[in-house]
Amino acid sequence: MYSNFKEQAIEYVKQAVQEDNAGNYVKAFPLYMNALEYFRTHLKYEKNPKIKEAITQKFTEYLRRAEEIRAVLDDGGGSGPAANGDAAVATRPKAKPKDGEGGGEDPDQAKLRAGLTSAIITEKPNVKWNDVAGLESAKQALQEAVILPVKFPQFFTECSSIKGVGNNDQKVLVLAATNTPYALDQAIRRRFDKRIYIPLPDLKARQHMFKVHLGDTPHNLSESDFDILARRTEGFSGSDIAVCVKDVLFEPVRKAQDAMHFYKSREGMWLPCGPRHPGAVQTTLQDLAAQGLADKILPPPITRTDFDKVLARQRPTVSKADLEVHERFTKEFGEEG
Repeated sequence: MYSNFKEQAIEYVKQAVQEDNAGNYVKAFPLYMNALEYFRTHLKYEKNPKIKEAITQKFTEYLRRAEEIRAVLDDGGGSGPAANGDAAVATRPKAKPKDGEGGGEDPDQAKLRAGLTSAIITEKPNVKWNDVAGLESAKQALQEAVILPVKFPQFFTECSSIKGVGNNDQKVLVLAATNTPYALDQAIRRRFDKRIYIPLPDLKARQHMFKVHLGDTPHNLSESDFDILARRTEGFSGSDIAVCVKDVLFEPVRKAQDAMHFYKSREGMWLPCGPRHPGAVQTTLQDLAAQGLADKILPPPITRTDFDKVLARQRPTVSKADLEVHERFTKEFGEEG
């Protein structure tokens, strides 16, 4: 039911940003508003808290930008240079001047600046150690380099000259990641004290990842089911598992879309079922919505069968050749994570 809402929102955002960057604010504003409406609808049905939090953050950003553009248009700003729209926006805090404007910065510099800005994390991410499955050596290295020197500076008086570690907030710790380690210059390698190989998640890590990505989404999976899923996904990366769970989250919605029978729960909610289910009523999702019951429809909980269906068509994205390259580099220059 809501599988297309997010995709529609993303498509509108792409068009809005394109018009926004071109200074066509009259066109950009309705596109932003359409995107916000689709995001709002998607949030009504999204059950995964992590996905919901990410979408809410984006929703807030696009809403703020739309309000800025509306304020400019209300002040008489137009859709292009002839209407002086760019000058109106430039007077506001979050101006987006066109290429060639803004103090004479050339397009290449502006592109580089935008790329660097997008790579900088300006908000504190809500990630806990337990959210990171496995990788005990990598987490220990990070604690030694960052966490412990801050909490117990007296233990590191002999190591205060180590780059990235210090007892004040003037030091800078640089973390970097690459999928092409042999492309690194020798001088770059020397400047990173630790070169840690982050392998594919092991069995326990994969099992934990399935639980984390499911979050509080209703399901009837047992510990045995999670163990079976972890064993079936050997060779999967963390991203592969995230994609798998994301696809599985839509399976209940697909069931609701295809269902020809629904039953009413004690709480007054309608759930899809088979024709022999007690209290089954022959109706469809669209019929219930037409009766004004759209907000009373619940998709069924996720089952192991949903995962089996998705895993039957999904393959890992990391090849054995890729792994061999990383393992060879680790033996020569790095350490296990």
